[in-house]
Amino acid sequence: SGGGGGEQAGLISSGDDEAITARLKEIYQAIYEGAESFLKAEYTVCFWFVIAFAILIFVLVAWGTGWDMARGSMTAISFLLGAFTS
Repeated sequence: SGGGGGEQAGLISSGDDEAITARLKEIYQAIYEGAESFLKAEYTVCFWFVIAFAILIFVLVAWGTGWDMARGSMTAISFLLGAFTS
């Protein structure tokens, strides 16, 4: 069929499975730590953006309704609930 049989056997059984497993665990751990770090940074930025935007929504809605604090508060709270549950 072809000359790939010997090459395939070399890829499947290398003889040093423990070293390969240890290296794969190192790679997995590095990827895991990088992903965790990225997500923490991403959620921190998103959190502060949502807070700042909620304040802006509160001020603009309250101002646009003749300083109706209840309407501004409810609108900002609705935004926050939607942002944190999405």
